[in-house]
Amino acid sequence: MFDFDALDVLDSPKWETRLGRSFAVMPDGVGIRYEVLGSGPCVVLIPGGQSGVCECQQFPLLRRLLPANGFRVLLHDRRNCGGSDLGGDGCEAEEQVEDLRRLLVWLKLSPAVIVGNSSGGRLGLLLARRTGEEA
Repeated sequence: MFDFDALDVLDSPKWETRLGRSFAVMPDGVGIRYEVLGSGPCVVLIPGGQSGVCECQQFPLLRRLLPANGFRVLLHDRRNCGGSDLGGDGCEAEEQVEDLRRLLVWLKLSPAVIVGNSSGGRLGLLLARRTGEEA
């Protein structure tokens, strides 16, 4: 479980709705598609590959069961994946970690349990490492 409440995020969030879908616009202008389901303690589901979790059916059982059993679920399409915008200048994985960290802080979803599949698991590990370095 990761708690990001103590982390300082200097940039204010910018929110957009595009065709009825929610986006958080990062400081570099990249829009990150996200959904929040349910209420309660937060669980973040991060898919593998380049597909987006918001539009596809990765984690179909968890998407249904977690909110039905008292958990809030954050789904987001990583930058350059799914319904999120293309963009970034540096290391894509590090940018994706920062995007997720900002989402958790801006949406006040911390503390959170991170569940990742394949490259989504790698993103979760990078987030844990980064959080440990900042603590």
